[in-house]
Amino acid sequence: MDFKVDFYDLGKCWVEQVDMVFEYGEKLVELELQKNTKKDKLEELKAEIDLDIRSNSDKKPTEAAILSMIITNPNYQEQLSSLYELDKEYRKVKNICNVLETRRKALDGLTQLYAAGYFSSKNIEIPEEIKTKTQEEQHAQLKDGNTKRRLKRAMV
Repeated sequence: MDFKVDFYDLGKCWVEQVDMVFEYGEKLVELELQKNTKKDKLEELKAEIDLDIRSNSDKKPTEAAILSMIITNPNYQEQLSSLYELDKEYRKVKNICNVLETRRKALDGLTQLYAAGYFSSKNIEIPEEIKTKTQEEQHAQLKDGNTKRRLKRAMV
């Protein structure tokens, strides 16, 4: 997906914005659930290793010794590494959500500038293909984008 804002097609950008926020919001929720589940499983594994150490030891081990044995356990290390990878992915998607919020603010500001006539200034160079688009073509393009978005949501 492209996070850039097209100054000459703000309507399309707003439609894309809604779709992207929905998509990455869903991903964020799913990753958070996976991350919490992985943390719970890691705690469960830690408790199992702790119990195994305490029940199979001749002498009563110290808490520090038990913790060291848990941390160095290969299975625990593997699960911990997996949790770190999942957390990394979660933070990436969270960052994308922050970028989308910044993009929304930029779109809001640009829309206000457009409504105030800022882009009608002679200082702004408008590409020829935008100048030649008729109002009907612009409405048709927006309608087509809305139809595609509705179809995409209906499939979900």
